[in-house]
This record gives sequence, C-alpha cells and structure tokens, in this order.
Amino acid sequence: MNQQLEIGDLVKILYLPMSGDFGIVIKQGTDPVDGTGLNINVTECLVRLTDGRKVWFRTEELINV
Repeated sequence: MNQQLEIGDLVKILYLPMSGDFGIVIKQGTDPVDGTGLNINVTECLVRLTDGRKVWFRTEELINV
C-alpha cells in the first residue's frame, strides 16, 4: 500500500508491537539521510507518538486518520 503522507498528518500505527497507537508525522525520509548514518529512505516517516517518543516507520505501517 503506497499512500501519500504529509508532515502534520495524524496517523494510526499498524506496526504490530505498537498497534493502535497514534502519532503525528514530523519528517519524511530522504535519500540519503543527511549525515546520520541511518538507512532511512523516502518510504519512511518520523512520527511523534502520543507519549512524546519519535520513531521511524515505513509508510505501510501507518494509516492516515
């Protein structure tokens, strides 16, 4: 499922260990990531969860609410 997510979108997490959590997209991946050494690509988004943590998710692990 290739969906378009924008910065600021409210999303529900489908990733099984965190299933049902909500968050807000705060950054989309770039290719390559600017000097971080992480292998984050354009199909991944940084999400701020309701408990304040920031976690990278693939877009297929998120659904726009």
